[in-house]
Amino acid sequence: MNLIRNLTELLSDRDVLCVPCRKALKVTKHQFKVGSLTVQSLYEYASDIQNLLIRYKESGDMALKDLFLTTHRPWFKRRYRGYLGILVPSHEQHIALRGFNHLPLIYQDTIDLFEGVEKTSSFRQMAHSSIQRQDISFSLTTSLPKGYRGYVILDDVITTGATMQAVAGLFEFTSARVSAFSIAFHPFFK
Repeated sequence: MNLIRNLTELLSDRDVLCVPCRKALKVTKHQFKVGSLTVQSLYEYASDIQNLLIRYKESGDMALKDLFLTTHRPWFKRRYRGYLGILVPSHEQHIALRGFNHLPLIYQDTIDLFEGVEKTSSFRQMAHSSIQRQDISFSLTTSLPKGYRGYVILDDVITTGATMQAVAGLFEFTSARVSAFSIAFHPFFK
């Protein structure tokens, strides 16, 4: 009986992490501005969350896809009810190497998702400075569905904000409400 209770305490049926591991991840729920764009994030991009994201994206540890939003899913759904999620596109080469696109899997079953954004500049961000990253540009491959309260740009990590600002630029001449959400944020945004 004691063993069953201890196992139940250790593992949550809704979470891919054991309770002690979940408690070790420091949730920050940090809101900040990047230009005029309001961004909400859950975790500071520190070693724990960084390692988990890398294991998921680069090692294909698919069991981790639900890790990032599991305990925050109800909050996320309430906060962005009526919004269309605009997924920041990954490099086609990265998707081909991984064998999957990581973002739709993280955000599935939360809000409606739109994957009709493509990168029109083809450089890898990590190799460029924050000033050079401002040259990144995107375009829509299809028209946006109508009838949403607004749009929320979705990514896994925000480092400089250049990508989210570039995607937000697609909505510059609309009256739509646009915000952004990332799983993790660089400590620069503290």
